[in-house]
Amino acid sequence: MKRMQDNNSKTWVYTTWVMVLILGFFVLSHLPNTNELDSINKEIQTLNQKIDNRKSTATSNSPYKDDFNVIQAENKIQTKLIKIVSSIYNKRSIDDEAMQMKKWKKELKGKAGADFLKHYGDSYGYTSNKSTQVYFGDVKDLEHVKVYVITIAESDSKKESTYSWTMDYNLRADKLNSFNEVSVRRD
Repeated sequence: MKRMQDNNSKTWVYTTWVMVLILGFFVLSHLPNTNELDSINKEIQTLNQKIDNRKSTATSNSPYKDDFNVIQAENKIQTKLIKIVSSIYNKRSIDDEAMQMKKWKKELKGKAGADFLKHYGDSYGYTSNKSTQVYFGDVKDLEHVKVYVITIAESDSKKESTYSWTMDYNLRADKLNSFNEVSVRRD
């Protein structure tokens, strides 16, 4: 009987050791690789740095950072764009064009402003400008504000044409960064 108990004890001890070894191998095989952890930590640090950079950029470009009057700047630009676009698509004489272009270039600053006038400033054949509207997108960055301009002009043949542009405008420097003609519709 004693021998049987010794055999059972030995079997129990061997089984326990085998289980411990199997569990040990399992644990060792599932330990995370330190290289992978290091690379993940580096990625996290890089992302945190990018987030911090974006936050500081957003704060430095925020229209609320200083005493910049966004409403006043928008009103000034709106008045300027309505005046220029309405004048372009209105009855005018060819004799006054050089003087008008010079005046418009002073008001519509930047290379994109000059390009806009080059492409659209010589629009003749319109008797009246029916309507010009200027709308602003959300102001998140004073140096890149979306501006939408829509104008309706009547031609000599009494047909209406609608032109619209999306503009990227720098409110702080009061200059046109870029523009894109969205649509033209002629009746």
